Amino acid sequence: MPNALWWDTGDQNSKWVSKPYHYIRTDSFDDNYDVLIAGGEDHRTGQANNENILEPNRYDNLIAWTRKQFPDMGEIIYKWSGQVLEPIDGLAYIGKNPVMTIFT
Repeated sequence: MPNALWWDTGDQNSKWVSKPYHYIRTDSFDDNYDVLIAGGEDHRTGQANNENILEPNRYDNLIAWTRKQFPDMGEIIYKWSGQVLEPIDGLAYIGKNPVMTIFT
């Protein structure tokens, strides 16, 4: 697979504000293999329960989509969930995060 970031445009008929979409990229894993990183199944921060899709189901949906695109996909070695904050006004958050603690 060429080095690139690939994504689909999601379910444009979704009733949710955040249209589900998926993306993939690769990264180095070890001397023999790269790792396929698949993401998506996003939801608005703090709104996951409003969409009636439980977090485990989001992982299942993402895994099913990825296996469909890459039938030879091997084992899943990592899973994580994070929040991408998008302000309602569309402007970027700029400046130091007041709740972030730096450990030295």
